Amino acid sequence: METGLSAVDFSFEWTESSDPNTILSTNSFFAPTIAGIYNVLVTDNNTTCSTEIGDPGTISIITEGSPPVDFTAEVITNTFAGNHVIEANIVSDNDTVFEFSLDNGVFVNNGTNTFLFKDVLPGNHIITARDINGCGKATISVLVVGYPLLFTPNNDGYNDTWQIVGIGELLDAKISVFDRYGKLLKELSPGSKGWDGTFKGNPLPPNDYWFSIAYKVDNYVEGKSQKEFTAHFSLKR
Repeated sequence: METGLSAVDFSFEWTESSDPNTILSTNSFFAPTIAGIYNVLVTDNNTTCSTEIGDPGTISIITEGSPPVDFTAEVITNTFAGNHVIEANIVSDNDTVFEFSLDNGVFVNNGTNTFLFKDVLPGNHIITARDINGCGKATISVLVVGYPLLFTPNNDGYNDTWQIVGIGELLDAKISVFDRYGKLLKELSPGSKGWDGTFKGNPLPPNDYWFSIAYKVDNYVEGKSQKEFTAHFSLKR
């Protein structure tokens, strides 16, 4: 039985399933002399990640470790909360300690396999989990619904329109934009690019503008309900 892996980069421990405590060989290959079910523990010498493989003649060897057994990452604050929090959590079938990263940042852990990422901005975020040896990576994409506090409609291709971030997650959303006196300037649909800072084709001046949004939610934080939210944002030129 041949692993096909380098003996320089990896180390090996071959055992037979009826006697898992006896190491039969430490080579990258093994030629059993009697019938049996054989396993090989493969360890990456660079990362120390290990994976036990049964019947390596038919099963591909994975050298990055086992991913978390039950990995979740969810927003635990209300929609349009001022400060958003994402909770990452792992339920493992052993005592392995895991660590977490937000958007490919520094990995962190507190020894509990649960971590709270606070003050998360609206938008799509990637939560990555791995064990503290750097093995068994898994990722989850989490969308935080919110709105930009300002936009700059100057046709430079950046922040030229204003729209709710993650609006596709809100059911039957209806958005209205007003000036400071309550005059309706624009009604937005979820599928639109957003408001371009004009009224009847004319650019509006830099100022604070208001919006209201009526929507439905159905999630584990807020339950299933009809909601409405009003706030303001800035137009800058």
